[in-house]
Amino acid sequence: MKTTNLDNLEVEVEVSGDEVLNVEIVEHNESDGISDEAFNQIPERIVEEQSTEVDSVSGATDSSVGIKEAAQDALD
Repeated sequence: MKTTNLDNLEVEVEVSGDEVLNVEIVEHNESDGISDEAFNQIPERIVEEQSTEVDSVSGATDSSVGIKEAAQDALD
């Protein structure tokens, strides 16, 4: 497991070798409701695509970018 804090977002990324197994939002200060879809979709997309270069969720762009950047930071 690798955990990273990026501004107001903390994610935990589980990896095995070069494979991303799970991305979990551990803590955040994002607005409830607005960021929910990003929190549900972006971690799943990262695991499916095995990349942080996934499409952002419309209407939750800032949250989407934050999750992707935090996950990438954990992977680096």
